Amino acid sequence: MEKYQPSVKEAWGKTWVPFLLSRLLILTILTFIGTLHVDEIPGREGRNLHLYSQVSISASHAALSRILKSADANWYLEIAKTGYHPGPMTTEIAKNWAFFPLFPLLLRGLGLFTTHLVIAGVLLNNVLFFASLILLCMLLPIYGASARATEKAIWMLVFFPTSYFFSALLSESLYLLLLLSAFYLLEISATTRKGYLQALFYLSLSAICYAGLTATRPTGLLMLPAYLWRCLELRRPLLQSIENTLRIKTRVMLPAVSILLLAVTTSGALGYMYYLWNLTGNPLAFSDNQLAWGRNQVTFLTLAGEMLSLPVELCLPWNFLTLNTCSALLTAGAALYFAERRNFSLVLLLLIPLAAVLATGTVVSIGRFVLTFFPVFLYLGRLAETPTTERILLIISAVWMGLMTAGYALHITSAMA
Repeated sequence: MEKYQPSVKEAWGKTWVPFLLSRLLILTILTFIGTLHVDEIPGREGRNLHLYSQVSISASHAALSRILKSADANWYLEIAKTGYHPGPMTTEIAKNWAFFPLFPLLLRGLGLFTTHLVIAGVLLNNVLFFASLILLCMLLPIYGASARATEKAIWMLVFFPTSYFFSALLSESLYLLLLLSAFYLLEISATTRKGYLQALFYLSLSAICYAGLTATRPTGLLMLPAYLWRCLELRRPLLQSIENTLRIKTRVMLPAVSILLLAVTTSGALGYMYYLWNLTGNPLAFSDNQLAWGRNQVTFLTLAGEMLSLPVELCLPWNFLTLNTCSALLTAGAALYFAERRNFSLVLLLLIPLAAVLATGTVVSIGRFVLTFFPVFLYLGRLAETPTTERILLIISAVWMGLMTAGYALHITSAMA
């Protein structure tokens, strides 16, 4: 049976409807909440609340700008406009060193063409997210997904409870696009039939995309073992092509190629660390400064203890316990699923970042963190085997996303982390 592999046109056709529906839902909720007014009316029944929303272009623009500049978006805007905070290194005051430079550089570039940087950045992120969906639709079949499972995975991603982050002024959309590009180009480099030069070209593009990934978020370094493992699995076709063409024993070239690949893929993060070294005297300032952010206050044991305690606290400040717990369990279940199928690159892609956040006390954002773990959505697509299961999962996810989006618009901390 021939493996399903959609073209760009087919992928476009499968993604535009779920993308449009989910983004319209998010936009509607943000606009409604942002323009909502509440008046208290005294009455015999006690406190009566009168809610009304006055929607206009100017009011909607002001409301969306206010909402979309919340939390981490403010830090990105600050970096784009004024750059990084000067040194020296401190663990007492929160600095903007925790935010890697590629996304604010894109925002700075947008600032050359428009003064409406927030709206322009959000529009850019939606374009990047749509491109990511097309690429995801083309990548998942390479990992064995059927046409139906691929389509389900797209729907599960766009309506995931924290999917509104893809349409905010944050780096999730850029990160997902670069991650998918790196893995897709890597797969293409191993399957092209146009000779080793074409294969090396795709491999180089893949490594450059991964360099961009490590310049976008520190998670790129945590996912690097998965990328390198997949490179190792796919090395035979490329090396065999080089050997047949150039009559060179590839075992002589392999160490040099491996070192070069490692240097390129980590160059984004290493370049930023070098910059921080010059700026603050500490190349790990992006990590060490997080002591000032309170990131060491919530560990996995704390998370488990809160969920097992009675009465159960479903939500804490900056920590939606229920969502984070479900997201962690979902990621672990997906890793087990791919381990049973001996797809170890996807296992590493899931487990190493998950283990890192559980061990280092950043569990407050797991629900947002797993958004870029594309194997999770392949797993969800395969879980929804029957129409009934698919509808149940999609309805639960969409309703949860709607509630979380409303929380984000209201600046509820657990929906902003």
